[in-house]
Amino acid sequence: MRVLTMLVFCGSHLYANAIYTYVGNNFTDATPGYTTSDFVSASVTLISPLPFDSPLTSYTPLGFSISDGVMTFKGTSCYLNSSCISVFFATSGGQITSWSVGEEINTPRGGGPFIGTVNSPLGVEDVTGHGFPLVGGGINLAGNSGSPGMWSLAFIDTPEPASLSTVVYGALFLAFLLRRGSRNVRASA
Repeated sequence: MRVLTMLVFCGSHLYANAIYTYVGNNFTDATPGYTTSDFVSASVTLISPLPFDSPLTSYTPLGFSISDGVMTFKGTSCYLNSSCISVFFATSGGQITSWSVGEEINTPRGGGPFIGTVNSPLGVEDVTGHGFPLVGGGINLAGNSGSPGMWSLAFIDTPEPASLSTVVYGALFLAFLLRRGSRNVRASA
């Protein structure tokens, strides 16, 4: 029983992080500062792979990156209410079927930069923009409506076989020591 407990506690860190990547389609509308060759791309790292089938659910990422070809936001989740990433996924048959992923930088004067991608029953859109001018004095926006990109599971970070074998060999050695110790107690009794 002790050996089983040791295996559970020693092996509990052997989880698999999952990294999902998104590549959107080119923007169909773009104001100066953006072009119709730009697009939204994202990477979201979760503590484990998404469920095989699930409704639209909020997730807290271990890390993320989202870019529109002009700006890139990177980080973990929220920064003192000035910047927040929101991550929602729904899956069916192991594939991401609906999502809402985005980040907005809140500024004291409002209207900070934002990047997002949404595919839900309410609409499909990749969108980005700035509430302040990047180029020429106007607000810079770009988007693509009705044509979602694709999410894919890019990588599952699994433990190295050497780490796993070290845990197993260590547990076997502990079992040997425990068994040998219980024999010595019986022999001296």
